[in-house]
Amino acid sequence: MSDCHCNEHLATCPGKHTPRLRPDAVAAATRQADALALRVKGMTFRQIGDALGCDGSTAYRHVRDALAATLAECAELAEHLRELENQRLDELQASLWDKALAGVLPAADRVLRIMERRARLNGLDAPQKIAPTDPTGENPYTRLTDDELRAVARQVLGLADETETLTAAE
Repeated sequence: MSDCHCNEHLATCPGKHTPRLRPDAVAAATRQADALALRVKGMTFRQIGDALGCDGSTAYRHVRDALAATLAECAELAEHLRELENQRLDELQASLWDKALAGVLPAADRVLRIMERRARLNGLDAPQKIAPTDPTGENPYTRLTDDELRAVARQVLGLADETETLTAAE
């Protein structure tokens, strides 16, 4: 048996299977993909099981595992995109940094915008507090009835009639 160092032949080389390329893992991934494709077509888990030669609960697990794998792939792709965007922002900031420090206001403004974008991209900004309080810190909604609260909610959501106005401070 010769040692094969070529990734192209990895799946066919004895003793050289990575966990994702083992025949049983490939077969499981194929069943999961088939189950998910059938589910997308609108089949029930029982119908999927019949088509794949398993029971409905196994078909459910195949679909669940396929969706989990898809979500993991999406998370991995999103992280890759985040890294790429961070690199781009780093390059932009580096190109403007000396001018910003020298007091060139447009460059300083652009650097600040780049920094804000990076903070948003990476979730560094603290969430803004949206509190139902007035400037004195009191919550005027505690004095409202359920119907009045519903009317305020409709108004906030843009569902209220124009004639329906309710002041929470009353």
